[in-house]
Amino acid sequence: MTDPRRPTDANAGFTVIEALIAMTILALSAVTLIGVSEAQVGRIDGLETRAIALWVGENALADLAVSNGPIPEEPQTASMLGRDWEVRYVFSQTEDPDLAAVTLSVVEAGTAGPASVLTGFLDVAGREP
Repeated sequence: MTDPRRPTDANAGFTVIEALIAMTILALSAVTLIGVSEAQVGRIDGLETRAIALWVGENALADLAVSNGPIPEEPQTASMLGRDWEVRYVFSQTEDPDLAAVTLSVVEAGTAGPASVLTGFLDVAGREP
């Protein structure tokens, strides 16, 4: 007599088709997960680039504020965290003749657009021309 709780040979496991369908679903899920992970890594890299550019710009603005040398007319280069950066300055007059508005654009070497743009003010009274 056979035990009704015991599976027969016909019901004992997955068929080849069922296994192939399961593997296809797993493969498609893995491809989607890899794409999402890659996009997240790209966003984190962009955030890192913008944060470093902000630090470079803040350092350049602080250097301008504490130095008494001439105002740079050409872009300056800087290196931070193993990356090379170019700091571009745009100066404009304000209503106060002793105060200039400074806009800094920080561009990573080899890229087109600025990664960070900062605006500050600079005391130009008594500064070398």
